Amino acid sequence: MVITELKKYYTRIPNVLLEVLAQAGLSGSEYRIILSIIRKTYGWNKISDWISVSQLSKMTYIRTNHINRTINRLAEKKIIIKKKPKNRCYYSIRSDYKKWITPKPVVAITKYGDNLSPDKVITKETNKDTYTNKKNIFKGGIKYYEGSYKA
Repeated sequence: MVITELKKYYTRIPNVLLEVLAQAGLSGSEYRIILSIIRKTYGWNKISDWISVSQLSKMTYIRTNHINRTINRLAEKKIIIKKKPKNRCYYSIRSDYKKWITPKPVVAITKYGDNLSPDKVITKETNKDTYTNKKNIFKGGIKYYEGSYKA
């Protein structure tokens, strides 16, 4: 696939989900299953979807008996939601990551932060405030700062 084709073929994944998955401390097979579920759901603009074990096996190169075990572990950790109406399993990623059971608590560091984030998240706005609190003088497109200048 050429890089220019990425504009057509991509999966929209929320930044918060990527941040908390990076901190979750999961095994390799758990990450592979989660990424496959994300691809089958978010990749098709769905919240949940019916995914067979054989499909997951083809996507991840994990044997089917290991997939069942890994899915059960992820469901116990409350990272994925597994619903089984009739004879089909529907999977989705639990969006409320605060309910996930992980070795360490996961923290989303987003633009505005949340109650688990550090007190001050450096954003464009807060970074701007720290620079404007110091003595900055702009003259003719040149920034003078404590005796030095930057064009």
